[in-house]
Amino acid sequence: MATATVKFSDHRMSTDLVKLREHRRARGFSMRRLGDASGIHYLTVHRIEHRKCERVEYTTLERLAAALDTTVSGLVVPPLAPEQPSA
Repeated sequence: MATATVKFSDHRMSTDLVKLREHRRARGFSMRRLGDASGIHYLTVHRIEHRKCERVEYTTLERLAAALDTTVSGLVVPPLAPEQPSA
């Protein structure tokens, strides 16, 4: 029986789309406090916020979102709406 192979890149998101800092500050969390609450090292939080890494694992976003009492969707910048044709 064949199994499907899933690449890690299929489960990663560009840090350019993540608005972690805004949520962390709104909750009054320091990077270290968010790291402790999520089980993610605070330096990883720093790297995500300062875009020192190109991509972040989806599971990392899930853990951060849970600690911030939001969803992964809430941490991600929404896509731009398509332009409406002018009348």
